Amino acid sequence: MLKKIFLLLMALWFVSGCGAIDSLTGAEKEPEEITLPGNPLERAAVQGLITSYKESTMWQIQKVEVKSATPMAPTGVLIELQDPKEVYCVCLEYEARYKVNWTTSQGSPWEKTVRNILVIKTQGDQYLPVRPMNICPAFCN
Repeated sequence: MLKKIFLLLMALWFVSGCGAIDSLTGAEKEPEEITLPGNPLERAAVQGLITSYKESTMWQIQKVEVKSATPMAPTGVLIELQDPKEVYCVCLEYEARYKVNWTTSQGSPWEKTVRNILVIKTQGDQYLPVRPMNICPAFCN
């Protein structure tokens, strides 16, 4: 009897291990690699988006596309903190999904998302994404 229970437990362990091996070998579709645009303003916005999602390891993004870049007037707080030459709200459209790394399922379905990223041009002519400071609306058209 004990031998049968042991064999049953081993069979269950083996079956559950095969599912985990499938997810490790790439049986599920991984997100497409994001290519950075050549335009430095757009590149900074895409890098800012990637960085914001890397801080939350349970999200995956793919198919990032720059929709528009709108120049904005800097506010007093931004001028005090960064002293930018120029300020832009860059509208990005991309697909995102919630994915827990330790599960064997693919996670939620991919959903189109639109988001503004605040990018400044520094006095040294570098483009940098910065944290939202209520200058850009959270979402864009």
